[in-house]
Amino acid sequence: MRRDGTRIVTGTQWTLRLDPLTGAPMSIVSTRTDLSALRQAERALSRSEARLHRAQEASGVVAFEVAEDGQVMADAALPGLFGLSPATVPTVGRCLGRLHRPDRAAALALRSRLAAAGGAFSLEFRVALADGAERWLLARGEATADPAGGANPRMLAGIILDVTERRAAETALADSGERLRLAQAAAGFGIYDHDLPSGRVTWDRRMRAFWDLPDDLPVTNRVFLAGLHPDDRALRRDAVRNALDPAGPGTYQVEYRVIGRQDGQERWIATTGQVRFAQGQPVRLTGLAMDITARKRTEQRNELLMREVDHRAKNALAVVQAALRLSRAESPAELVRIVEEGSPPWPGRRPSWPSAAGRAELQDLLQGELAPFLTGIRRDAPRAELAGPAVTVAAHAAQPLCMAIHELATNAMKYGALSRAGGLLQVTWRLDPAKRSLVLAWRESGGPDIATLPAGRGFGSRVIEQTVQGQLGGAVRRRWLAEGLACDIEVPLSRSGAAKALVLDGEAAAA
Repeated sequence: MRRDGTRIVTGTQWTLRLDPLTGAPMSIVSTRTDLSALRQAERALSRSEARLHRAQEASGVVAFEVAEDGQVMADAALPGLFGLSPATVPTVGRCLGRLHRPDRAAALALRSRLAAAGGAFSLEFRVALADGAERWLLARGEATADPAGGANPRMLAGIILDVTERRAAETALADSGERLRLAQAAAGFGIYDHDLPSGRVTWDRRMRAFWDLPDDLPVTNRVFLAGLHPDDRALRRDAVRNALDPAGPGTYQVEYRVIGRQDGQERWIATTGQVRFAQGQPVRLTGLAMDITARKRTEQRNELLMREVDHRAKNALAVVQAALRLSRAESPAELVRIVEEGSPPWPGRRPSWPSAAGRAELQDLLQGELAPFLTGIRRDAPRAELAGPAVTVAAHAAQPLCMAIHELATNAMKYGALSRAGGLLQVTWRLDPAKRSLVLAWRESGGPDIATLPAGRGFGSRVIEQTVQGQLGGAVRRRWLAEGLACDIEVPLSRSGAAKALVLDGEAAAA
C-alpha cells in the first residue's frame, strides 16, 4: 500500500550475499517490481478468453490449430463436427477421411496451395455422417508456408463453423426463386419495385420488354411516363393517388396502354401492387404487371361484334319495313301472300355458299342481297340491275365482300334508290388485267334528294372500309352525286403474302 492509500501488486526477489572467504552470510539484496499493469493485462486477457469461449459456444465456432506433423489442437467439439467420437484424437488424415469425395479433392488442393504459398483461406465442404446425413462446414483461417517444400503448411490456424442450416435455407430460397421464376414465365408476369423516397425504380427483364427498353437504358420514373399512353396518364395518376393514401388499404390496381420505346407498338398492361408504409408515410411500391393486349383486342372485337349485331338487327327491321311499305295489298291475307310467296329471299339472306369446292359466284352473292328488287314486286317499285362476267370468289373472301355489299344494300333500302318507287340500282363488275383486280361499280339513281352530305362516317361505313380494306386489301371510293350514291370497290385478285387467291378461276379470271 502506498502512502496515498492506493494498492499495487509487486514482485519481490531476495538474494543472499555470502562472504567469499568464509562463506558466512553477509547481507540480503532485495528487488521489487510493480506488477500492477501486468496483472491487469492478465485479468483482461482472461476475461477476453472467457468471452471468446462463450461466443464460440453460442455460435458453434470451433477454433483449431494444425501443426506441421498433422496433429490437430482444437476444442473438444471438433471431433463431433466431423462425425467422430469424442474420445478420438483428431488428425488431418482422420478429418479429411470424413469429407465428401468431391469436397475432399478440393481440401487436398487447398492444403497443397497453403503449404507452398501460405496465406488466408476459406472453404465450405460436406461431411458424411454415420446415419447417411450430410453436414456442411465452413473453415476459415490463415497458414504459414513450409519453406522446405513439405506437403503440409508449417502452421495452420483458424475456426470451423457448422453452416448446415444456412445451406438448407439457401437451397430452399433458390428452389423458391426457381418456382417463382417458372410461375412468372408461365403467367407472363413482370415484377417491379419502386423506392418512393429515393425515386429508385427496379424492373425485371419482362417489365423492360413491356416498354421495349434497351438493356443499357436505366429505368426511371421519367422513362416510365414517357412510355405511358397520353390518354391513360390521368387514370394511372388517380390509381397511384389512391394507393398512396395512408387511410386506404394501399392497393394499387390499374390497366393502361404503353407505347414501345423502340418498336412503337401499343400494349395493354394490367398491374397490381401493394404500398408499404412507415410512420404513416408511403415508402415502397412492389407488384406485378401482365401484358393483356390479346384480351383487350378480344374485348374490342366482341364489342364491335355486338354493335354490328345491333346494327344488323336494325337494318333487318328497316328492310322488312321497306318491303312492306312497297307492297300493295287489299287485305291482310293478300299482304301475307305477297310477303311469303311473291318474292325470293329477303336481302341479307345469303344463298348456300361457299360450295363444297370452297368458292362462291359473285353473281349469286349479289342476287342473294338484292333478290326482291331484281324481279320487282310491282311495276313502279324500285329495282336493281346486275351486269358483269362470271367471277368465282374464294370462300375466305366471299364473306367480307358480301358484308360490304349487304351494308350498301341496306343503306340503299333505308335512304337511297331502293327506298322509293322508281328508284334504280345498277351494279356492274369487271376484271382489270393491268391492275390484276376486281372492280365493282355501285350506282344509285331516282332516290330521295340528298339535302346535305353525311357529316361523318357511320358504323356501316366503317364496316365497309374494314372488310374491303382490312380483310381484302382493297379500296373503297364513295361519291354522293345529285342522282344518288356512286361507290367503287376494287379488290386485288390475290394479296401479297397470302396463302390463297381472293378471286379464283372463271371466264373473267381467265380473260
